[in-house]
Amino acid sequence: MELQPHVITFTDATAPNGGVTLGGTSGGGSDAHYEAQVVVPNTTWIVMHNLGKFPSVTITDSSKIEIEAEITHDSNLQLTVRFSQAQDGYVFLN
Repeated sequence: MELQPHVITFTDATAPNGGVTLGGTSGGGSDAHYEAQVVVPNTTWIVMHNLGKFPSVTITDSSKIEIEAEITHDSNLQLTVRFSQAQDGYVFLN
């Protein structure tokens, strides 16, 4: 059975989102950066960040060690992260 994509929506930085813990801060100016912890392993994470830009993306495993992933910027509001096998961990956007 194929897993359905895991959708991460950055709309409320304080509430869990279906296996995702969100955190958001605003850096020294008006440039927001976000992080989300994905606790349910999946091969596809769809990140709806609503930043209005193509942010830099860092993906780590649950130990916060950087890992390889295929990242596609679908628009300036959404990106998709793909793995060869189901993965939990963190996504950092800046």
